[in-house]
This record gives sequence, C-alpha cells and structure tokens, in this order.
Amino acid sequence: MARDRAARGRLRAAMSGALIAVAFAVSVAGCSAASTGPGPGTSSSPSSQLSQPTGTATHPSTGAQSPGTVTVSDRPTTVVTTPTAPTLIAPPPTTSEPPAAPGTCPYLTDQQVEDANGQHTGVTSVIQVQPYPVCVFTRSSGGFLAATRIVRAATPEQAAAAVNEHVPIGESYPVTHPAGWTGGAMSTPNGLPGYPDAGSIYAVSKGTIAIIAISNQKQSIKGRQMVADIVANLGL
Repeated sequence: MARDRAARGRLRAAMSGALIAVAFAVSVAGCSAASTGPGPGTSSSPSSQLSQPTGTATHPSTGAQSPGTVTVSDRPTTVVTTPTAPTLIAPPPTTSEPPAAPGTCPYLTDQQVEDANGQHTGVTSVIQVQPYPVCVFTRSSGGFLAATRIVRAATPEQAAAAVNEHVPIGESYPVTHPAGWTGGAMSTPNGLPGYPDAGSIYAVSKGTIAIIAISNQKQSIKGRQMVADIVANLGL
C-alpha cells in the first residue's frame, strides 16, 4: 500500500512538472510570437516615412528650368544692335569757277603766307567764288607756293564732308587746331589735282565752315598756320 501511494505521488509530481513545463513553453511561445508582431523593427520607421514621394510632388530637377536647360527663343527679348554702314554725307556740290585772275586775297596777306611757308611770294591770284575767293600764291620765281579755300556748307555734316573730300580719314591724321576746329592733315608727295607741286594739305571745319590750305612744303604745319591766320582775320 505504501509503495502504491508513493508511486501515485511521483506520478502526480511528474504530471505537475509536465504541466508547468507545458505552461512555460506556451508562455515562451507567446512571448516569441509577440516579439515577431509589429514592433519597432517593422513599424513605419523614419526611413520609410522619408521615402521618395510619388504622384504630385515635383523633383527640383523637373521643376523650374535651371540655367543649363533654359530654352532660348528664336525671338530674343533683348534688342541687339548690329553695325551698319555709315550714312555718307556728300560735300557741297561743285560749281563752275571762273579762271584765276591777279588780285589780293581778302582774308590772308602775302606777308602771312611768307611767314607761314618761309618763302617770298610773287604774284597772287584769286578765283572769285562765294563766300570767299580761292587764293593762289606763287613764289617770287613764279612757281606754286600755296592755295587756300573757304567752303560754306548747308550743314555741319556737309562741311565735315568737304574736309574729308580733301583729306580722307583713312589717309590723313586727325587735327584739332585752331581750337574748336577739327579735320585732318597729310603730306602729298605726288601733288594734288590742280596743284601738282603741292607738298601737304591741312583742312578743318567748324559748324558750316570748312577751310583748306595747301602748301608746297611737305610739313603740314605750314597749312595749319595759314588756317589759323584765316580764322583770326575773319573772326571765325
């Protein structure tokens, strides 16, 4: 009898232990199952919340065009000026001139011509044109010494064109004497039309007046002095 009771007690103890083990296993399994549910590892983490937007969002590279992708219209909005051929102004038209006749130049004395050119004058001739005659001075030996002409144009542009006709811009150097007058000067080793012995020419304009002085000397300072004397004598 005693043995039977002892056996039954161990059986109950074993069964209780088994039940406890089963319960513990179930408990552990439940904890394991709970750990595999939605936890911090599988929840919407910050990295998933910052995933690339879809649908309506526009990436900066596809939004406003960057400088590298600006489309240039074939009709620019800025005005671009291009060089154009300059408008050519013609000098005053030439008119028929009477032949030269001996006379006195009304705006330049023989002495001033001598001083400017360093040579004595001979016979002086004038060509009667308006507003002032053309004056032609000779040396005491009879050869050509100097010639002067005054042109009155309709506009300052025409006066400048008259200067350019005698001293082309591309062939002469610019001058600004007397004060307020502008033009050009150059040597003429091959002479000039009508003056084969011309050595230099000086021509300037101011307003509607142009003055041209030709010398048999190659230094254009000779013509510059004659022009300065003419301007002073006429108060131009």
